[in-house]
Amino acid sequence: MKAGIVELGCGVRIAYDEVGSGKPVLLIHGLSESRGAWDEVTPSLARDHRVIRIDLPSHGASSDLPRGERLALAESIGEFVRRLELVSPHLIGHSLGGLLVTLLAAPVRAASVVNVDQPFFMGPFIALVRELEPRLRGSDFVAAMNEMTDRMGGHRVTSRVHDELRQYRAKARQDFVLSLWRPLLTQDEQAVTAMVEPHLKQIRCPYLALHGEEPGAAYREWLTRVVPTAEIEVWDGFGHWLHRVDPERFATRIRDFLGSAAVS
Repeated sequence: MKAGIVELGCGVRIAYDEVGSGKPVLLIHGLSESRGAWDEVTPSLARDHRVIRIDLPSHGASSDLPRGERLALAESIGEFVRRLELVSPHLIGHSLGGLLVTLLAAPVRAASVVNVDQPFFMGPFIALVRELEPRLRGSDFVAAMNEMTDRMGGHRVTSRVHDELRQYRAKARQDFVLSLWRPLLTQDEQAVTAMVEPHLKQIRCPYLALHGEEPGAAYREWLTRVVPTAEIEVWDGFGHWLHRVDPERFATRIRDFLGSAAVS
């Protein structure tokens, strides 16, 4: 596996690695995690694709991003894609990564998008963040993040992965997390959804939304109306980290989706 650093124009350095050859697949991890979160599925995806995995800015071995904002993150990744000259990459993102691949789909002319458990009707998550807000802002930040992990299905993964998730939380930048979640603390669900909808409407490529819990009929109707190419698939009971609960099933499903996207 080849590893490297890309220096962006804003001075941010993005650490990445890549393996395999063929059509590029960019993997983007969730909040406070790192590219190692894809370890279990990378070998399978690399059989017939060039798999590129990044550490988001302010995560892992990448340098800090001055602004903890979704658009600033997306812009940095878009520049990374241009620097590596990735032509029409497949984009796969989990959680925060699912939001970012959605924002990037049109600007980088993605061949396809896989959004792993990032719904855009965020009422339950907004309620959870607001419930834990006093602890998230104080010295109990890491414990609150760990509680959030367990309540979102972190207990469904193996003990090894569960420990890994807790290690990620211990290294999370409190200021960055709170900055990124500012809209969830200051706006209602409809306003948060409205921030994403214009980006969704620009998507023309195949779009797979994988969820570990049923998002509901209203969400299904809304997403498939806003993104006519969207397919919603639920692995009920798997929780937020479904790609880590059953990585073999996940890798197989993704390879099938990428294959069908290539001929659509």
